[in-house]
Amino acid sequence: MKKLILTLGLIAGLNSLYAEDGTVKITPSKELKLRQELKAYIEKLIEDFNTADPVKYKSYYHIPHAKVSTTEVEWISDNNIPLVDFDKLRTTGWVKSTANEIEVMYASDEKALVRLNFSRINKDGEAIVTTNAIYTLTKINNKWGISVLFVGANDLPLN
Repeated sequence: MKKLILTLGLIAGLNSLYAEDGTVKITPSKELKLRQELKAYIEKLIEDFNTADPVKYKSYYHIPHAKVSTTEVEWISDNNIPLVDFDKLRTTGWVKSTANEIEVMYASDEKALVRLNFSRINKDGEAIVTTNAIYTLTKINNKWGISVLFVGANDLPLN
């Protein structure tokens, strides 16, 4: 199911890259700017995640959005429920998260796919877990936000 959702999302994203006549819709310089903007967005998301402020972290998401972290797709539509239980996260030994690699897989004016390889780090500076997350971002009312979050690790407590 996860592979199907990601494949469909990737195909839709790639199809929107081309105009009806087969030409690329955005110029290389504009695409580079978008890629830099999206990479900075994810870097800031990690920085703000590390503050353990649930309101600040939630500001990166559109509500509603979908989360795929198990075999079930979770639809997040209640703006009053925190996306992360930071107290629970700390019980795993987590003190911060670090971005190992950020890859903008696709970028257009209104949609993007970004892969983040990240690690959760304990007080000794050791990685507790390293995994990938794939973010489907959409720009609504001129604001980027996460519409779909796919997390690769099976045992990655968030809420």
